[in-house]
Amino acid sequence: MADKDARPPIDPLAVSEKTAAELLGLSPSTLEKDRAKGHLGVPSTKAGRRVIYQLADLRSWLAAHRLVPLPDALESNVERLSFNDTRVALDLDGNAGSTTKLLGAFLGSAGVSNKNFVGIGLQYLDSGGTYESLMELAISTVFGETPNSRSVVATFYQNLTGRQAPEGVIDTYAGLLDNGDLSVLSLALQVADSEFNLSNIDLVGLSATGIEYS
Repeated sequence: MADKDARPPIDPLAVSEKTAAELLGLSPSTLEKDRAKGHLGVPSTKAGRRVIYQLADLRSWLAAHRLVPLPDALESNVERLSFNDTRVALDLDGNAGSTTKLLGAFLGSAGVSNKNFVGIGLQYLDSGGTYESLMELAISTVFGETPNSRSVVATFYQNLTGRQAPEGVIDTYAGLLDNGDLSVLSLALQVADSEFNLSNIDLVGLSATGIEYS
């Protein structure tokens, strides 16, 4: 005979840290660190001395962090990604790569971390500007309308090697520039495409992660 006082089971509104961790596929220590630093942003609730996790909050958090895979045909053609706090360029074999190489040549490896400069270069190239004309703009911006040959050589050498250029190197290349045997543009292109520069800016690594810009 059925118990008249029996009540239907009630789904819990919240669970413990341990259960929440199991549901999310995380460890309790990860959730503990998240409450202290907020790097994941999993919502929690203080109930007296206990920390609990509301199931509704967990469902909302999972939905907000769900990854939707792109179709193969679309994924191979994606060049730009936009997020709430940043944008990422993925075409390191195209305009993003050209911009990155230029920044490495003129500003050193730290230049590729300047999201504003990356964005300026991308905007110029994406709007139809050529790599060579962007390089000429960089030359006039960094060295002025009439570049000093010794300053040009010293700057490029420093950015490529991280060391001060020997006088002999400066004399040799400055002489070529002053005699007209080598143009500043030609030297800048060689520096930007050199293996030293590609290694300094970690172009291979950036090809996997993309480069941030604003």
